[in-house]
Amino acid sequence: MAITLSKAPMKAKKSWPLLLAIAWMSASTLIAISPIPPNSLNAHPEKAFLYPFQNSLNWLGTDQLGRDLLWYLFASAKTAWMLTFPPLIGATVIGLLIGSLSAYFAKKPLRIRITSLLLLIVTSIFIITLIYIQINWIVTSPLGPTSFWLMAASMLLILFSVYQLIRKYHTKQDSRNSLDIPVDDFLQRIMDLWTTFPKLLLLLLLSALAAPSLWSMGFWILVTYWVLPARLSRAQILQISNEPFFEAGRALGLPKSRLLLQYLWPSMKRPLITNFCFNASGLLGIGSTLAFIGIGLPADVPSWGKMFALSRYSLESWWLLLFPAILLIGSILSLQTLGANYSKTKV
Repeated sequence: MAITLSKAPMKAKKSWPLLLAIAWMSASTLIAISPIPPNSLNAHPEKAFLYPFQNSLNWLGTDQLGRDLLWYLFASAKTAWMLTFPPLIGATVIGLLIGSLSAYFAKKPLRIRITSLLLLIVTSIFIITLIYIQINWIVTSPLGPTSFWLMAASMLLILFSVYQLIRKYHTKQDSRNSLDIPVDDFLQRIMDLWTTFPKLLLLLLLSALAAPSLWSMGFWILVTYWVLPARLSRAQILQISNEPFFEAGRALGLPKSRLLLQYLWPSMKRPLITNFCFNASGLLGIGSTLAFIGIGLPADVPSWGKMFALSRYSLESWWLLLFPAILLIGSILSLQTLGANYSKTKV
């Protein structure tokens, strides 16, 4: 009788760094979405620079204003979360759309009729002028809102006259008279220009254009970080669209939604999510650096970088440097661990 031997099933090897990273980011997200108790960040000068682990009311000590360090760390974690994940999600979505648009026009330029282009330019100038008048003219004009409506009616009449002239020109000329716009080359040059600036320098320059606020800083982050997702999505779309299985699916007449979900998205999500994790880890360091030098955030917004800056004024207050450094380094390493592990998974 033949005896068959079978190998014992191998247990999946547990990745403790990955589990710790998931636990760390889950706890950070929970802290970020949890409300901060009122009056928890109030200043108590009589309690300035209390040592940690000395009493139950200020478990991690206090800062130079007597604020509880534990709640200040939690509030700083909320700031870091708000300046990392929502702007990067928006930047990834915008980059995905721009990269898809660039890939779509990579093989053929955008062909637009000259008359339509002229009408679009005139209409855009009209809309921008009306917005400018609405914002500035009503305040300075003695007629008030009446002046705005008179000017709007006049400009609408001019726009209608221009439209009639363009329409008359279009009927007399060859309807095939058109202009080829190299959309892909144009977007590629913008991406090349945008990537010549280091992200930290670019955020420094953009932050000078508006007053310090949490929302403006998030907007500048969104504007800064869209380029790499756009390039990744463009490269993946061009690569997959030339594969035989994609050509076969398109030849069979499969819906575009099915082609996107079944072929394009599975190949795009790994580089996009990996890039998201590494960008988020780098952004945490850049955000703390900007807060450390006092740029981008108002004075009343908590931040780990501000705690690093405050620790310079009291070298004996080691807890002002140690605890935010642990949270910052732990978050950066967790995001990098998640990105590195996801890039190795089979999707």
